[in-house]
Amino acid sequence: AMKNKLLWILTAIPLIVTGIVLPAFPEQVPMHYDIYGNIDRWGSKYEQLIFPIMILAFSVFWHFFCNYYRKKAEKLGDSKEGREAASNGKVVYVAAVGTTLMFTVMNFVFLLMAYNGAKSAAEVASIDINAIIGVMMGLLLMVTGNYMPKTGRNPVIGFRTSKTMASDENWAKANRFAGKVFMVSGALTIVLCLLFGGITAMSLFLGILFADVVICLVYAAKL
Repeated sequence: AMKNKLLWILTAIPLIVTGIVLPAFPEQVPMHYDIYGNIDRWGSKYEQLIFPIMILAFSVFWHFFCNYYRKKAEKLGDSKEGREAASNGKVVYVAAVGTTLMFTVMNFVFLLMAYNGAKSAAEVASIDINAIIGVMMGLLLMVTGNYMPKTGRNPVIGFRTSKTMASDENWAKANRFAGKVFMVSGALTIVLCLLFGGITAMSLFLGILFADVVICLVYAAKL
């Protein structure tokens, strides 16, 4: 399917770009940072290939996940279950493309940090990775929130508790509510990460995510 081609194109970009730029890198580059952005480990430039390979492994998982729902939708046709499978397949596809795109951006940031750090013999990261990851996670929350109300009741994706899985009505209400919460929280995360940055950005994101889960669980319990 054309959709899987887009997933594989996005997956290939980090591997190809990393392979092209690595020869220009110094042999030793910064490979790990503590929570404050201080470089605490240097390693071979070829370790930069680990993350693109991890992205490839994730995409293999997403590929099979997307195909599972597509085949289920084709098999069940225009029944209620078939329409739900098709809808869930679309949501899984958006999640696959969204996370792969996020990982691709992060790979470029990691390459830039490694190159800048090696060239300047720095002791601190040249880019605030916590702020960037926070913004990326905020965007992912917004995309997830937008698509959660579009899922049918299923055991894999969406806001699942014993109450929400009990009926289609409960599922629809809970996922509409959770979708709104996630979209607002995603926007708030982006603003706070851009304002504060550093470890504060990551702490705020984790705090917001925890609050989201609690709020949604309380709402679902009252259904």
